[in-house]
Amino acid sequence: MIDAFEAKIVAVLLVHVRYRGVDQSMYSETFRLEMCEFKGRSRLERPHLYAISKTLEEIKTTLADIHRGWNRLKVDVFDSGDRDKEWEEHEELERRRLEREKSEGDAP
Repeated sequence: MIDAFEAKIVAVLLVHVRYRGVDQSMYSETFRLEMCEFKGRSRLERPHLYAISKTLEEIKTTLADIHRGWNRLKVDVFDSGDRDKEWEEHEELERRRLEREKSEGDAP
């Protein structure tokens, strides 16, 4: 992994990612990783290139699991109806609290 380090550190990696959104639309993005940005940084655990390759491998595995349905993204989805309902519940609780305070204030 550390063989030809100088050649690897000037490398530019282009990572192409394709995925399908919730609406079933296909998306494609390209990310540019310039390895020279990491030159001169030190780390006690693992060499940079090894750590980066392991991280990319973990990302790949996680995305593959999500794609297969083994892991699901934990996402809370709210629409305007949900927000309206929550706001009505909030207003009702606030109204009850104010009535309770008022009745407690009126009691001898």
